[in-house]
Order: sequence, then structure tokens, then C-alpha cells
Amino acid sequence: MHASVNPINIKIILGSTRQGRFSEKPGQWIFEEAQKLDQVAADLLDLRDYPVPFFDSAKSPAMAQGTYENETVQKWAALD
Repeated sequence: MHASVNPINIKIILGSTRQGRFSEKPGQWIFEEAQKLDQVAADLLDLRDYPVPFFDSAKSPAMAQGTYENETVQKWAALD
């Protein structure tokens, strides 16, 4: 690839928040392997770090159009 090409951005999301979850093992491995690639920018996102509330807003996410009342939801939405 040409050096001026923008890297591919990959988000690896640990989707389980349960105690004793297995997703950390493959998620960490995928993250480490992705970091070895020259044209890849990888982030490992753990849903435990974003305790997003479900169904507690007066507006659905589609109707909110990017304006969220909950601070944690704002933090999650700001991730590139």
C-alpha cells in the first residue's frame, strides 16, 4: 500500500459484560494481531467501560439525531 493511504480503523468490541465472560480472550488476541498490521488502527472497546442504559431515554436513538441526554451515551457516541 502507498504510505499516504489512511489506515483502516477497526473497533473490537467486547460485547459481554457478564462475570467470567470469554470474550476478553479472543478480543485481546484480535486486538494484538490487528496492531501488527501496518495499515490498521485498532481500538479495543469494553462495554464494561460504557455502562450504557437501555431504553431509559424519552427519545429513541434515531430521533435523538446525535444529541443524547445521558453522559455515558454521549461518551460512547463520541468514539470514532
